[in-house]
Amino acid sequence: MRIDPVIAAMRRDPALQRRAQAAMIAASDRWRAQPTTAALLADLERFGAGAPLEACAALDALFTGGEAPQLAAEFCRGFAAVLDGEPCAHPPFRHGLRRPRLVPAAGPGGPRALEPVRA
Repeated sequence: MRIDPVIAAMRRDPALQRRAQAAMIAASDRWRAQPTTAALLADLERFGAGAPLEACAALDALFTGGEAPQLAAEFCRGFAAVLDGEPCAHPPFRHGLRRPRLVPAAGPGGPRALEPVRA
């Protein structure tokens, strides 16, 4: 079996994988700190706690104000920049989460169960 030299190097030196993941975490942190993203994440928390959509301006704008394409572009741009230099890095989601939550687990035809994750 042929093992790509980049993967072989990561197997020999775990610090390379930690460096790649640290770069992805930093990209995620930069994206989350952007004013538009920070406002959206705060609104998602408020909405999740029961606030009506009308009281969550940033979240509402995602659906009605045309914010989604820019938000997605910034999200992808940050991770793509990391992948340019660290091709084996992966975005720090689900496995690098902090607070316990239940999220819908998708199945054929839609959500089927709640799955515990750390958010």
